[in-house]
Amino acid sequence: MSKFPYECCLFSRDLRTHQLFRASWHLAADRSNIPVSFVDRGFGVISILRSIKNFWLANTKQRIIFGTSEICLYLLLSGKRDVWVFTGLGRLLIGGNVRSKIVRWTIKQLYRGQLIIVLNQQDRAEVFAFTNCEPKVIDGEGYKFLFFNYQKFRCKPRDEIRFVYVGRLLRSKGVHQLISDFSKYSHENWVLTIIGDNDFNNSDSISQNDIDVCAKNSKGLVVLTGYRSDIATILSEQDIYVTMSVREGLPFSVLDAIDAGLYLILSPVPGHLSFEGLPGVQFVR
Repeated sequence: MSKFPYECCLFSRDLRTHQLFRASWHLAADRSNIPVSFVDRGFGVISILRSIKNFWLANTKQRIIFGTSEICLYLLLSGKRDVWVFTGLGRLLIGGNVRSKIVRWTIKQLYRGQLIIVLNQQDRAEVFAFTNCEPKVIDGEGYKFLFFNYQKFRCKPRDEIRFVYVGRLLRSKGVHQLISDFSKYSHENWVLTIIGDNDFNNSDSISQNDIDVCAKNSKGLVVLTGYRSDIATILSEQDIYVTMSVREGLPFSVLDAIDAGLYLILSPVPGHLSFEGLPGVQFVR
């Protein structure tokens, strides 16, 4: 960020994305002498129109756009000086359906030489395939440059084992698999804390009933907190972070778990594999 000659303005979908998950970018902003501002789109037609206006008004700044949906939103107004950050290749870009093909084609046609950033090597290959541009890879969104405490695991002598998941309650995040397996194999002194919500009624969401059924049949305790902003405080009381996501760009909650000194159990998908080799990380299918 310190290489950018202009004031920076970061564009993202919603406020909590910046509040909870942009730790490395906030750190870079704090360390630079360049003013940095943040624009969160929000939801609804008025919010979208307001964010497009704010994007246009920021045309003299270094605009950094996070996420495929935001990149698509600002495509017509985006210029060569902008930065596109593909935080993950989600439903808009994968699957080979008509929608993803249209989105890929549109991005390719409207690409004007913007700097493209991806967060893992597989996404680099995918983005190159439909843009013919070589993206810059910031593996793990710069997590190696943050001062994580992953080499200092907390040892708390207690009878119970505390597992935790942080994220959206989606099938694509493997939450249904996680709660089902916990229900089958947990012990009486195990606790699974699930932090998150259904991502604004996403059709991929699991239901409250799914969680209730697993909790009822589980020997261990299952606790659903809903959306929480005090993630660091909650993680400080946990032992093992678990996620069985089927796709990830860069899972920011994993960064938080590493920083909290937790052991990690992860599915072996590209975004998670960025953490391969770190102490306390185990991959399972």
